[in-house]
Formats: sequence, structure tokens, C-alpha cells
Amino acid sequence: MSLPIIQPTTSKPQKNCCGCGGCESGYVHSIESMGMVDGPGIRTVVFLSGCPLRCKYCHNIDVTVPKSGQSFTPEELVDKVKSNKTYFKSSGGGVTFSGGEPLYQACFLKKCLQRCQKENIHTAVDTSLFTAPKNLKKIIPYTDLFMVSIKQIDVEAHQKLTGVSNEVILKNLKTLAQEKQKIWIRYVLIPEMTNTPEYLKKLVNILKPISPEKIELLPYHQAGANKWKQIGLKNEFEEIRVPTKTEIKTVVEFFEAEKFKVLYNS
Repeated sequence: MSLPIIQPTTSKPQKNCCGCGGCESGYVHSIESMGMVDGPGIRTVVFLSGCPLRCKYCHNIDVTVPKSGQSFTPEELVDKVKSNKTYFKSSGGGVTFSGGEPLYQACFLKKCLQRCQKENIHTAVDTSLFTAPKNLKKIIPYTDLFMVSIKQIDVEAHQKLTGVSNEVILKNLKTLAQEKQKIWIRYVLIPEMTNTPEYLKKLVNILKPISPEKIELLPYHQAGANKWKQIGLKNEFEEIRVPTKTEIKTVVEFFEAEKFKVLYNS
């Protein structure tokens, strides 16, 4: 498929920062004030604009457009986040930086995380880890939780599904484990594409040495299908079916049998 508006930024992760506005400001697509599914507790979820991947099943395709949305300085953005500190404290919540790909704006993200840390706000980054290792290392000291979205574990299947290789992703995942970071894995279940026994066994072999706190299963859905049309793109997955309850249960039981803690959000 040819994407007429927003092609993958690059087949290789960015070496330098980034997609932000000179690093003194960044682009925010939207902010969700009372998020309940993007990390522990009640959270402010900040959707940063831009993403180097082009996942065929993306339900936030509008957020992948670089430099779209509203420009913020780190101070302005964290001031908005701070307004919910009462809810964070009572629920064990905090702020989650999502996207798009938040590491697409690595320097801006780092400055925001630093300010949140000074405010004693729990920080989470929801990321594909498709970024240069040095960009990841910028934010490790200021991130309490990495929510790593594994798109596909097989190299060729990952390339077809996202437009990029997963080589640097797996390298960065090992780095997080070596640095003893808190990791949650997010994995989208797509019938016949990510839930086959072959792919699941490969995933388990990668994750066992990583020892993530939990695996969050996200069944594929069509909720974001209209967004593709709104920005003039063809949705190749328009006819792809959602997984059945039986298929989901099978995958949950598979991971549980491998001694992983599994979270399933319908």
C-alpha cells in the first residue's frame, strides 16, 4: 500500500532528536485527563505527535503525523499534568507519555519526564522502542515504568506489519532488562498474524530473560478505522476480523502456563 500523506519516517530509527520543535518545545496531539488503562491508577495520558512506524492495524493513525497538534514547552505541559496530582496520589497513578511514538520527540520527552520527577509524579512511557539506543538511554533515569508495545516478534512478519525491522527494538528491550527497569509488555492479538503458536513461542523465548511484570493483551479492534479515512488513507485492515473470546482465552492460558502475569483489556 502506498501511503499518500504519512509514509514511514525512516526504515531506521532516528539517531538524533527528533520530531520536536527544537527540543525547547514539543507537539502534543491530545491529552486524556483521567486514563484508567495506560498504567497503574488514574493517569494523565499525553499523546505525543509523530511515529516512525506505520502499523497496518494502527488505531491512532492521526497521532502519527509529525508536528501535528498543539505546541507545548515542557513547563506548560507539566503544569497541565500537575493539576491532577490529587488523583494520582489517591490512586497510585501518574502520567503516561504515549503516541504515536513518544521517543520520536526524545529530547522534549526527557525534559518533561525530568520535571515530572521533580514533582514526584509517577512516570510511564508507552513505546515501541523503535529508536536509537542513545535516545532510550536519555530517558531511563526519569522513567518509572516502560510499557513496551511488541508488534510482532518474527523479523519478516514485523517488517510487513509495521514497515520497519524489529532488530533495534529487541536490542533496546534487552537494555531495559539489563538496567533493571520496570517493564510491562503490551501485545496486540490479531488472528493468524500475531496469535499463532509459532509466534507466541518465539515471544515467550524472548520475554523469559526479560522478566516483565506483566503482559497486557490487547485484542485487535476496528475502533480507529474511520481515522484512516479522515486523513485520506486506505485502511488495509478494514476486513480483518477481531479475535474471538475463545482465541483470546487460549492466548491468556498459554502465557499463564509459562508463568507470566496476564492482564486482558477487552
